[in-house]
Amino acid sequence: MKCGIYKIIAPDNRVYIGKSKDIDVRWLRYKQINESSQPELSGSIIKYGWDAHKFEIIEECGVDELHALESYYITYYKSCDRKIGMNMIGDLSYFMSSYGIYNMNNRDYCLMHIVEYHKAVTKK
Repeated sequence: MKCGIYKIIAPDNRVYIGKSKDIDVRWLRYKQINESSQPELSGSIIKYGWDAHKFEIIEECGVDELHALESYYITYYKSCDRKIGMNMIGDLSYFMSSYGIYNMNNRDYCLMHIVEYHKAVTKK
């Protein structure tokens, strides 16, 4: 069982970033087109087929690091941008609220904290 952050690249080069406690099981759900909570990704799999997509694990991590690392990589790959990504929304609000940061208007401030957290957890 692999816990971590993964990336799916569609044939049109759009990117999806996801997290899972068990990446193999998650990928199986996508293969079965059983992930209706991600309509952009599901639509891409229906349009191009499962085998046309590239799947890779970006980083394996502990369960307690999933939210922060997903937020970091969604931001890094800009996968919420409809032109280049397939993520509907990022997990930034969850991450920031868990650290008591509720003012989401200052995005640079929020991203700075994500980067600092990512550096801290990858030094372990």
